[in-house]
Amino acid sequence: MAAAQMTPEASSAVSTATSLYRPNIFARWLPIELSDMVVDCLDDLDDGETLKTSCLVSKAWRQRIQPVLFEIVVVTFSKEKPISLILGFMEKIRPDLFQYTCSVKIRAMASESHDTVSRVGTLRKRVLARMLSAMPRLQELDIEDVRWVPDIEKESSELYHTSRYSLECLTLEDVRFGSSTRGLGEAFSHEQELNSLLSLFRRIDILDIYDPHFPGKDAQSLAYATLRETMDGLAFPAGIAKPPTELRLRNDSCNGPLPLYIMLYNSHWRMIETLEVSVMGRDIGLAIEDILRDIGEQLKVLKFDFYGDTIASVDAEFYAPALSPCESLYRLEITVMLGNPALFRDGSTMLRLIAKLLKTAPGSLRQLFIALDITTEEGKEPPLVAPSEDWTDLDAALKHLTQRNQGLVMGFLMTSTLPSFGSPVPVPVQQMLLQELKLNLPRGLEKGFKYSFTPDANPLDVLGG
Repeated sequence: MAAAQMTPEASSAVSTATSLYRPNIFARWLPIELSDMVVDCLDDLDDGETLKTSCLVSKAWRQRIQPVLFEIVVVTFSKEKPISLILGFMEKIRPDLFQYTCSVKIRAMASESHDTVSRVGTLRKRVLARMLSAMPRLQELDIEDVRWVPDIEKESSELYHTSRYSLECLTLEDVRFGSSTRGLGEAFSHEQELNSLLSLFRRIDILDIYDPHFPGKDAQSLAYATLRETMDGLAFPAGIAKPPTELRLRNDSCNGPLPLYIMLYNSHWRMIETLEVSVMGRDIGLAIEDILRDIGEQLKVLKFDFYGDTIASVDAEFYAPALSPCESLYRLEITVMLGNPALFRDGSTMLRLIAKLLKTAPGSLRQLFIALDITTEEGKEPPLVAPSEDWTDLDAALKHLTQRNQGLVMGFLMTSTLPSFGSPVPVPVQQMLLQELKLNLPRGLEKGFKYSFTPDANPLDVLGG
């Protein structure tokens, strides 16, 4: 399906172009018979009648194609070419085009400045609100690589009083917080800035926060001991009638996930049914354990991403939170990124970590999915995850789990990341590794343990639905 690409130029004019945004969805072509009929009809007309008929056909095509072209919109802007140019196009030239929009991606492009702060485009709350007001059917909003700036409350309270929107999915990727002031030099807190964005919406089904930037509050500088002291800083925005049922907190570069975990302590977040988190340090693992004690009752799906290069050589017990509070947990997905398991260090630690998780899994668990990604050298076979003796703990945990949880379905996915590509590729089938897995599985479970070597496999496909 095509998406409208909008990029502000130096002048007030805005150029639009279409590009293939979802390659698996294509607009339907007119039947060839209809095209032949139009051509045959034009053959019998003179020049004037042909022109009139062509204009009529073009007008009909234009009216019918607009809902398709503007169903998905990508907005690109920068510091030098601000997003206000886009607003002028939307509000003054053709506001009706965006009534068909269901999905929007707002992305800031880096400017030519060498200043790492100023090179990121700024997105203000009032600007986003004006843009959303032109899209009554919007269901998905993706904001990427912008510096978020809230508005002074007394200037914006009337503007947003009746302008709250409902979304199926809100994705915030590489959004920068913590650079705004209230007008008299008083700075907004990081929590207040995030709240100012969420307060635009009265309903968000899925909230996906990826690599947020909180200056001065990264995973290394914010100690676990300060969590309880600051956990009340982020309250659920007033006016939202329905909190998210799925929350994804992901990060690749330790830019500060802990302030986001703090929000989960608020009682309004206890309706979350699906939680996805990245675990990159001891403090985060301990914080998640506290979170599960508070919100675990409602959780049905729990997804963990563990990074081996940050956890290797440290006792896995510091990182694996107890799952026992999750009394309704139905599906558990564990993804492990192994940095360099050549010496079995990362892999052995991760096996112990997974075993500890499984030992505390509740009796309600019915689906278990384990994915391993190994960084390997190009042209070489990936090394074994761990020597056979290190599978003992996992073997015991699997036996206990399968004996207690009748009907448990399990899936296993293995990929390998080549440094030159930076993305997972299928791992060649390693008979030794597969044999290790089979030997260490509880008796009778071999038939139920499925293998997949597809890099982007859906866990549900591997699990069988």
